Amino acid sequence: MLMPTLEQRVRIMLHHAWDLRDAGSDNKAIIEKLRTEGVPPHIADEVPKLIDDATAKLIHDASARQTIVDQVTAAIEEEDYEALQATMIQGVDDERTLHKVYCELEKQLLSDSHSQGTIAAFGLSFLLGLGDWPLIQALSHPDWNVRFRAAFALGKMGKHASNALPSLRELNNDSDEYVKEVAKEAIAAIEKAMKPWWKFW
Repeated sequence: MLMPTLEQRVRIMLHHAWDLRDAGSDNKAIIEKLRTEGVPPHIADEVPKLIDDATAKLIHDASARQTIVDQVTAAIEEEDYEALQATMIQGVDDERTLHKVYCELEKQLLSDSHSQGTIAAFGLSFLLGLGDWPLIQALSHPDWNVRFRAAFALGKMGKHASNALPSLRELNNDSDEYVKEVAKEAIAAIEKAMKPWWKFW
């Protein structure tokens, strides 16, 4: 079974804990919920402090966060790549805003509209190492359009998508020729970006 890396698991867990906090859970309830979901007790006990430490650095209030998420959604619906990138730049310095944007992009990635799903994939690729996990998961989606857009976006991430290489290589046996081709191109782009710039042999 495909598993996220340790760094990805920590980020997913923190975002989950933030959602629990937003829903009204106190520290005790968050710790208890994480423990019941299999998080080791010594890690679960530290999560509220990690949230509090990050919260002190936030620059957006709830309404400002929602405005950015709404702008991201509008840019996707209008298929406006420049507007999406400009809006995301406003949110990447704030972990809570980034999480909300991330969730919206993850949802839109699986859109029935190929053009909207593609711009969402572009948005996730803009997050570099932060947006790879939804794209990696999408590589096994039953819709070839979703697999295609995910592979293409991972290739755009270069070395930041190195975790995706095993899953991309599995697409060598994909039933769709377009998916096979874009996966090969993504692998080549990632491997090229991973080579030290100073190595010429």
